Amino acid sequence: RALKTRWNISRVYTITVLAANGSKSNTSQFFSNRNFYLTIYEAEPKFTYQPNAKFRASVLYNYQEKENVDYHGGEALISQTVGGEIRYNIASKGSFRASYNYINNEFSETNNAALAYEMMEGLQPGINMTWELNYQQNLSKHMQLSINYNGRSSDNSPLIHTGGVQVRAFF
Repeated sequence: RALKTRWNISRVYTITVLAANGSKSNTSQFFSNRNFYLTIYEAEPKFTYQPNAKFRASVLYNYQEKENVDYHGGEALISQTVGGEIRYNIASKGSFRASYNYINNEFSETNNAALAYEMMEGLQPGINMTWELNYQQNLSKHMQLSINYNGRSSDNSPLIHTGGVQVRAFF
């Protein structure tokens, strides 16, 4: 369940607030050590500045709690994210988007790597940073070029860089 509300302070400034709770589970007949039942709580206020149709900048704070039931291990996560995003669009030409997130994961110890991956969404305990750059250009009426780059950094892991280029044809 989620509740999302938006308040347009003016034509230029907007505040959006998300509050959500739910559960997620996995049951395996053959790998009982991968069983979990998570309860999830999340809150995210976001402030957006959009002076015109071309430019938008946002900052956000996200708080998440995830807890596994005791009979599957009782692991717990408190994740706090501070992030920002900038978008620049030119109608019928293309767009650019850049985002950055600083994430602090406080996670209880576990020997279940699959559960840790699920709860921390692929990140590590402690300080994590993620960033993303996307550029999209319309080459013609029927062709589009997309270039993307993602990076992430964790306390005890090397930097990870991922990128891609895509050309699409519209028929």
